[in-house]
Amino acid sequence: MATKRKYPPEVIEWAVRTVLDWRAARNTTIGGVDEVAGKIGVHPDTLRNWVKQYAIDPGAQPGPMARHEARIAELEQENRELRRVNELLKESSLRGA
Repeated sequence: MATKRKYPPEVIEWAVRTVLDWRAARNTTIGGVDEVAGKIGVHPDTLRNWVKQYAIDPGAQPGPMARHEARIAELEQENRELRRVNELLKESSLRGA
């Protein structure tokens, strides 16, 4: 099974910028991922996802923004915890009555 590597944000930003520069030099809005990925040693699908997320984050394409996804996950976790505590308090009050 493949292991998931965590790349520093600076590497991701540099790789995306390299793809965007490749596209700008050729006056196109697509391509360059395979070529750039091979040169920098990143799997093309990984780089493709980074470029796609880069387009989504500033709102250029529809889709959830990465920072919003993280905040939603955080709030969902907090919500689960509060529900659990609420249930414990309900059970405790029923036993005491």
